[in-house]
Amino acid sequence: MAITASGEEKQVRRAIPGAQALGIYCLAPCLLATSFACTTPRSTPPAPEPEVREIERQQEHPDADRLGPLGIPEGQLPPPGECRVWFPRRPAGQQPPPQHCGEAEASAPAGTWVLYRPKDDERVVHARVTDPVKQGVVVRIDLYDAEKGDYLGTKEVEEGPR
Repeated sequence: MAITASGEEKQVRRAIPGAQALGIYCLAPCLLATSFACTTPRSTPPAPEPEVREIERQQEHPDADRLGPLGIPEGQLPPPGECRVWFPRRPAGQQPPPQHCGEAEASAPAGTWVLYRPKDDERVVHARVTDPVKQGVVVRIDLYDAEKGDYLGTKEVEEGPR
């Protein structure tokens, strides 16, 4: 681009000697930009944000962070006295409905949670974490605040006949 005396921008075309009859023009700014882009070494991509790294870590090791927040909207929790099978990493709208706790625990696929809210304390949610391989086997019970989703502690599962 060139700026004329009147302040207008004009594209400057310079004829390549001997090629004017063929209509070949050299657009110096375009050629310069193109050749520069091709020879510039590529930089390494920026490191992922800390939040992205944390999400990737949790996906690789879903049970590694037992102390994390529940992450389930309060409106999606089962009513007091009932249970709900919950599939981690599945949207709330794709979760099965609440049901009787005996049915929920028996049918809970491996790697799911069985959410339970006691009738006597609706503020607490029991997340019964099932074995990652065996269907219906609860390996631990994590306790959460129903309103905030904060982790309150872990209740170990009593050993007995399965």
